[in-house]
Amino acid sequence: MQFLLLGCDHRQSALAALGVVRQRHVAISARLAELRQQGVLRGAVVVDTCTRFEVLCEPTGDATIATCRDAVRACVGGLPLCERVDLAVVLHLVRVATGLDSMVPGEDEILGQVTRAFRDAEAAGMSSRRLQSLGSRVIAAARTLRQQRPQRDAPDSVATLAARIVGHHGDRIAVVGAGAMARAAAQELRRQQGVELVFVNRTAARAAALASHFDGRSMALAEFLTEPPPVQAIVLALGGRQLALPLARLPELRCIVDVSQPSVLDAAVRARTDLCVLDLDALLPHADAACRGLADWVAGTAMLAAGHARRLWRGLAGSERQLGHVVLLHVEAARAELAKARQNGLAGLDQTQLELVAALVDKVARRNAHLHLMDLKGEVHA
Repeated sequence: MQFLLLGCDHRQSALAALGVVRQRHVAISARLAELRQQGVLRGAVVVDTCTRFEVLCEPTGDATIATCRDAVRACVGGLPLCERVDLAVVLHLVRVATGLDSMVPGEDEILGQVTRAFRDAEAAGMSSRRLQSLGSRVIAAARTLRQQRPQRDAPDSVATLAARIVGHHGDRIAVVGAGAMARAAAQELRRQQGVELVFVNRTAARAAALASHFDGRSMALAEFLTEPPPVQAIVLALGGRQLALPLARLPELRCIVDVSQPSVLDAAVRARTDLCVLDLDALLPHADAACRGLADWVAGTAMLAAGHARRLWRGLAGSERQLGHVVLLHVEAARAELAKARQNGLAGLDQTQLELVAALVDKVARRNAHLHLMDLKGEVHA
């Protein structure tokens, strides 16, 4: 056995339970590091998103598989875990990175989340040569498969779905949070005409940055909780403890959608029957209804994903020797740097400009990779 994956997603467990496990991420990572130091595993990757928690291990041998399995199960408590090995791991990761198993099929965020999981493992010293190769090949395959996802009227993420729901309840909307989910919701809301956006965050500077980018106003969270503006809907997209919203000071409020994981909705909000209150669990049927038009794409892409996975597994198992993964490593490393730049220096570029920059980055990375391969072949024949 080369790979062992233990995981759970929104189909096997309530998201509230997954949220509890996500809070143990640091402790789980520390335990995996201990196992690596003890020679039980060569490396491990933790894929931690709002709708799934999975641990991918590369055991050092058959004798250490049970130790890896028992350690992960002990860390996650009673969470129901699905176990996969080798080829099944590769197929699962291709499906996950492509978004086939997401609440919103083909969602935008998942590929970046899987990429970050492998990158974080490398930064923490928890990667290995085989895991690096697996990650680069899976990500490249998923990127190819996602290109054919039809746009139609389906949302492209949970955050987009949340934005569409709150948009039906008014045109004065607060977005609480400043991460990727908040930004995605803001992008969808900005497409609607006449919407007034208020950006709220614990760090006022981050809220102000979003307000500047999306032409809204900003507030610190403490100010919002004390003197909230007259909003009609709220998108919650932040981590941390439960949030006691000032409902008495929000007489026009009609809808609250919480895409935080774990949920930050408190009991007082959940008890309001006069409001539309949705967390991620409650969004599941809305996602199913909104994405029915993607059924054909999901079925066809699932078959293609299986073919990609078999080819990847043959290459990883050594039955097909190839250096093509060197190109993928160069390209994915360049794309990772571009993703960082998008959050900083390139944040002001529009989508067309970003696509031009991305195409240039890909071209340069592939050129550098081919030069690298030429050097390697030259050394072999020298």
